[in-house]
Amino acid sequence: MMCQLSPVISHQHAHSFTFLFCHKIKLLAKMSQEIVYPTGPLPADVQDSVSEVMREVGIANLSIKVLRRRLETKYKIEFTSHKEKIQSIVDQLMNTKEFQKELARVQKAAEKATARPTKKTARSDEKPAKGEKAAKAPKEKKESKEKGSKREVKAKKPDNYPKPALSGFFLFSNDNRASIKEKNPAFGVADIGREIGVMWKAISDSEKERYNALAAADKDRFAKDMEAFEAAGGEKVKRGGKSSKKSKKAKKEKKEGPKRPTTAYFFFLAAQRATINSENPGIKITEVPKIAAAKWKALSEADQAVYAAQATKDKERYERECKEQGIVKGSSSTKAPAKKRAKKEKADAASSSSSSDSDSSSDSDSDSSSDSDSSSDSSDSSSDSD
Repeated sequence: MMCQLSPVISHQHAHSFTFLFCHKIKLLAKMSQEIVYPTGPLPADVQDSVSEVMREVGIANLSIKVLRRRLETKYKIEFTSHKEKIQSIVDQLMNTKEFQKELARVQKAAEKATARPTKKTARSDEKPAKGEKAAKAPKEKKESKEKGSKREVKAKKPDNYPKPALSGFFLFSNDNRASIKEKNPAFGVADIGREIGVMWKAISDSEKERYNALAAADKDRFAKDMEAFEAAGGEKVKRGGKSSKKSKKAKKEKKEGPKRPTTAYFFFLAAQRATINSENPGIKITEVPKIAAAKWKALSEADQAVYAAQATKDKERYERECKEQGIVKGSSSTKAPAKKRAKKEKADAASSSSSSDSDSSSDSDSDSSSDSDSSSDSSDSSSDSD
């Protein structure tokens, strides 16, 4: 029974909802229409009503349309025909002291709003401050150059610098790039590079040998040009724009003092590296130390002693060279990193504090023992007197 009634109930509900919706739309349409008031004479107290509306709305937000609607709502008559009279009343009220003050306040607020800087002007005002910072930046760069930064080493290649030698693959690329571009106009730089790579793999070994021979000849040409360039007073520039002479000088300045001594484990690692690589072909570089560490742990004390003797000998070498060069251990050239140095200082401080505590305790013990000795002496002397 419920199944038969449910469609009827749902249909009735839908009908009632439709009726309410239509009724609501009609009400909204009526409300949206402007109410038409009858014509009538201008009320006697209209000036007071106008001044009241001007106070409520404010001069900044007042318009004739707003004023007319307010008056029509109050008096229930239309004021469109009295527009000129209403305008004259507004002009009279604007000349009064009260509304003159209000007008001056509105004008002052408008001037402040126009004088207030926008985001763009604020950014332009901030630019001098940024310029000052930018002016300070070159000083910092100069200081870094004086300290011997990497920028000091960089050197630009001169115009007469010899043209670098090309490999066989690049010579092959230069020969085939134009034809690939002509056949495939839509290809970009990456697409052309991929196509050249495929073509290079597909050519015969004899063809590759021909390009490699051309590359070897180009390498000889570069070597001869470089010799002539250096003979004329030029400097060889390494990849990355670094001058070879300056970079060597920087390395010499950096390497102050003899080479640090090697530990027993690193002697063992150097001896086992080739064996580990041969036993494990294709092994990663990071895996070699792990295998070496496991082998080191498995070594007997006698075998480890062999590498320990090498480490001791290398340490003696280091100390001897330091002495010969007049370098004191712990100086800036042989100083350990900051973290290790801090740990060492902390450990030294802890050991010194513990030793001072033990010294103070020993002093107190000696004082107590001397007091006991003096007391025993006094007791002995008293017994002798008796």
